[in-house]
Amino acid sequence: MKKIIMMLVICCLIMGGTACSDNGTDETAQGQMTEAEKPEGINSDIYTYGTKALEAVDLYLDAEIEKEEAYEILNSMTERVGESNDTGIESYIRILNGDFDIKEDKTLNIEDIKTDRDNLAGVLGEELRYRETALLEFDVTGDMFIEVFNKALAEIEPRLMLGEFEKREIQEGVIKEYDYMLTTNEDIFVRYVVNAETNHVLFFIVSIDKDKIKENSIPDVQNYMVMGSVALGLNPDIDEMEKNLHLTDFVSKDFAIYTTDEAEYTKSFTDYSYSFTVFPK
Repeated sequence: MKKIIMMLVICCLIMGGTACSDNGTDETAQGQMTEAEKPEGINSDIYTYGTKALEAVDLYLDAEIEKEEAYEILNSMTERVGESNDTGIESYIRILNGDFDIKEDKTLNIEDIKTDRDNLAGVLGEELRYRETALLEFDVTGDMFIEVFNKALAEIEPRLMLGEFEKREIQEGVIKEYDYMLTTNEDIFVRYVVNAETNHVLFFIVSIDKDKIKENSIPDVQNYMVMGSVALGLNPDIDEMEKNLHLTDFVSKDFAIYTTDEAEYTKSFTDYSYSFTVFPK
């Protein structure tokens, strides 16, 4: 009996509630959002897919459905948004789908799910459950980040000092962000994104295309990553960072993660590029 009820819940979520409506019943009374409730500027279909994905995650976290059932809903919503990323909501649906991917033999990381759940809720303009701010951000403004970044570079490696960044506005659901990008004279790409409302840094990326790598490129990218981390107010253990991110290996292709109480550092070395990303925790 419980299995049948859960299958009905899944059907309702995937079909947007229409499968559970009584004849003659208004769909909005069954939980369908109205145009007035949807945040302005967001595609109605994408908003609906996002709220259905959010509902599935909440049902799982509240122990009302199993992980397999949550994954079925999330996978359906992921298929519906496809490869698009017009609103920013789509990428958060895909991330949550990956969190629940039962095709891999793994234990679900509940803390990651909670973080990604609130990320999706934030861009949808929905209620947060596990933190107070819509997006995780560093306690550093974009202006201060670049000022401290260049001061650190001036002391350690002046030739790497950063010039003027190109700025563009991006919209992540209901959240407006500013994206700053720069390609240095050494062909190294530096990017950071700030929350337009708070001006705090959301994440930081440094990378170089594989075909642009020269003798000093990888050490230079690493210097940018370390100095950028300092500018974000972080204090990573350099020995642990070197060990976990394999910083002495300039050859092997790999993906590595180093996590502290303050941030998550990822390194990616592929056939296309060598890069680091720093996210807040």
